[in-house]
Amino acid sequence: MGEGLFSPLHLLLLVIIFLLLFGPSKFASVTKGLGKGLGDGYRNFKSAMNEGEQNKEEKEEKNVKTTDAKTSDEKKS
Repeated sequence: MGEGLFSPLHLLLLVIIFLLLFGPSKFASVTKGLGKGLGDGYRNFKSAMNEGEQNKEEKEEKNVKTTDAKTSDEKKS
């Protein structure tokens, strides 16, 4: 069977015990809260990654503009 601390059988047994102790309504609210938390975390991570890429692109554009300005000033001299 599965190796390690949490095999599928262990997880199933834990879910059954949780359902017996707290009932299906509590189980549903816990899983809903867990899913919402994971979704929010993923969304925040994704937006932070996009902001980082945008900042990188803006810095590159700024460097290109300053380099272009320097080369045009050198050509004028």
